[in-house]
Amino acid sequence: MASISKLNAAIVSVPNELTVAAASFNLDFSLMKVEAPKEFHGVRDALSNYRRDEAEEGQPHITARKLGALFEAILPPIPNLIQAYGKRASAISSQSGAKAQKSSHIGMFSTQAGIDGTSIWAAATSGQGALAIHLLACMLARIWKSHEATSLWVELVDRRKEEITGTYNHGSAIETAALMASRQIFSRQHLACWDSSARSWLQTADFDRRLQQTQLMLILNNVRLPVNSITDPYKSVINAWKSAMRGMELLVQGIPQQIQDGAVLLAISSWHLYPNMEVLVDEIKSVDMNDKLMKGGLITISAHGAGSEGVFWSLPLSRVRYYSPPVITERHISSETSRVTMEEFWIIVLGIVVSQWRTACTNVEKCCRFIILLSRQVNKTPTSISWLKYLADAALQHISAKNEDRRQTERLLALGMRRCKSFLNSPKMNPDPFFGLDSFHTLIGVVPEVEEQIKIMRTIAQTLQVSAHDLLIRYTNPKTGKHCLATALPHTKGVHRDIAVG
Repeated sequence: MASISKLNAAIVSVPNELTVAAASFNLDFSLMKVEAPKEFHGVRDALSNYRRDEAEEGQPHITARKLGALFEAILPPIPNLIQAYGKRASAISSQSGAKAQKSSHIGMFSTQAGIDGTSIWAAATSGQGALAIHLLACMLARIWKSHEATSLWVELVDRRKEEITGTYNHGSAIETAALMASRQIFSRQHLACWDSSARSWLQTADFDRRLQQTQLMLILNNVRLPVNSITDPYKSVINAWKSAMRGMELLVQGIPQQIQDGAVLLAISSWHLYPNMEVLVDEIKSVDMNDKLMKGGLITISAHGAGSEGVFWSLPLSRVRYYSPPVITERHISSETSRVTMEEFWIIVLGIVVSQWRTACTNVEKCCRFIILLSRQVNKTPTSISWLKYLADAALQHISAKNEDRRQTERLLALGMRRCKSFLNSPKMNPDPFFGLDSFHTLIGVVPEVEEQIKIMRTIAQTLQVSAHDLLIRYTNPKTGKHCLATALPHTKGVHRDIAVG
């Protein structure tokens, strides 16, 4: 098996008369395969057979090899980072993928079951350069939307090709693999698929490392750092990518780093390797991320520009649409802009619901407990209300959360209460508080049993602060059809139950 790294060892200086011959020479990247580092074997074992074949022999593998060959010459050495990332990816794959792959309810979709680690394994079997390309894919997928990331990939490939061709035309030494890769065709569709696989992997890894990821996102809420201030898309991305890899390579070795921009923070959120942190705001706040793979690496973040924007990146995207001028686009990563799970989505919905109840009750905790109790009562029957159960689960998750989890649920609730009020209904059609159960007639109407109705009225009577002798409950006995009286307060002498009055 040939190796890209072996080809890179052949540095050639091609005279001008060989231009045509070099241009017509086509390196068959589909025949090239390298032995994957052992740290990545856990990813291989967690993949379905279909995804593994695609990663080793299919289009994702070819894309990984071509991209690796195209960019490998400009990459810094990152052996320790690759090793740590492989261990982390394998651990996540083993925990997340094996369970899904063994499910007995997959059926006809078994070939697509489990985690999507296609881009990781394709890169691992394509050399160090391809693994670095996967790291870049995760960075771009983390902060940019899919069509924006694809636009950046198209620009990166085209500009790198121009760079290689320019070096070659000036008669300078150029690496063979890079020269041959510059002659390859990179379709927009293949680059979009490459981005899609990295995007899918981020969702899997975020869920597996949700505690540390939540901690990180909460930290990012207290800083305002640009990835960099370079306005040229190609130079900006390459600079951020190389800066992040150098910084993380040192952190993995336990060497402290102080950062001035957001490139390393973007990498941390994308590669799921968490160094300990010191955040300098009004005071020094130390955060222990408990990541053994980082060997005690410490990152110091100066938050003198503190704000709510987190890490942000602004670039003119010229390849979003064909024949259009560059579109200035800015994206952020923080707890408010990150993707949410379905459980977190229901907490946002909970915030939307209780935001409509502020006129009746300003205590969110009490609102949550009401929803939990209501769900327990309503969902005792065979005809349960599923949406109420999901809402009660979200309420229970909020009131039982502690520390970072509590801070996260509070932010999700606040997001629903502040910005999403019209998500479930028109702003002009606010639902009644407590699902209308604060209305006496509505409440009595949904309770068919007379005994339960009497209990409700007695509970109301206890809040009126009047004498029990001044109140009576009149009701119709369902067995006799007669009108009866009952005490308004229980255990009160002088007034008896079931006194017929008609």
